[in-house]
Amino acid sequence: MPPDTTTTAPTATPPAGPPRRRIRRAAVVDSQRISPHVQRVTVEGPDLEGFDPARDGHGGHIKLFLPNTDERTATIPTFGPNGPEVPKGASRPIVRTYTPRAFDPSANRLAVDFVLHGEGAASEWAARAEPGHEIGVAGPGRGYQPSPDATHLLLAGDETALSAIIAIAAAVPSSTVLRVLVEVPELADAQDIASSAESTVSWLARGDHQPGAMLRSAIVASTLPAAAHAWVAAEARTVRDIRRDLLDVHGCARDNVVIRGYWRAGTANHPDHDYGE
Repeated sequence: MPPDTTTTAPTATPPAGPPRRRIRRAAVVDSQRISPHVQRVTVEGPDLEGFDPARDGHGGHIKLFLPNTDERTATIPTFGPNGPEVPKGASRPIVRTYTPRAFDPSANRLAVDFVLHGEGAASEWAARAEPGHEIGVAGPGRGYQPSPDATHLLLAGDETALSAIIAIAAAVPSSTVLRVLVEVPELADAQDIASSAESTVSWLARGDHQPGAMLRSAIVASTLPAAAHAWVAAEARTVRDIRRDLLDVHGCARDNVVIRGYWRAGTANHPDHDYGE
């Protein structure tokens, strides 16, 4: 095919910078314990106008800039030639990666679910968050777009992946058979997962088992056709083992398997770009 030589008129003035580099200010308006291990913090503010959690797929991550202990307002960095910079003498904010749980564009209101695991700066902040606290929000990053050609799709993960699983499930075409597996600390941490697809949802209560062990066993034991697509997010080492199971046990095509290492045992603030490569 010859190259397209069609010319087009110049577009309007381009945006000032990549959307992910904009840090939006937002204030906490509500904080509720919605299950034994999950705190839902809701923020809103005019800076959230135009925020679109599904801009680049579903279940994409955001960066949160949170106040330190004994602070109510996070220092919001600006982007310089060396990356994010804070004013001289200011405290650096807590920076962590999460997935939007819900967004109401009519109110510029964003809800984020925080897993409470007894330690960690972001988890501790969520437990004490109250109306009036001010944070920064950047993103969203790349999400997942369910293929309209997939006859079967597996969505699997632990409690850290639940917000993403809920967002992706809602976008799965009705023509796809959807299988959902979620490992949570206890069954009381389960949430509704709605989808227009024919779906089966299984909750795995971890109890005293090693994180990820029940999830991996359930995936190995599942009946999946070789043509199935899969999206899996959990502990970084676990998802790599699960990918091998999907390829070797179930015969899935590598291009149809997407994994995300949302956290890594023994590591604080695991990188948000862990795609298991």
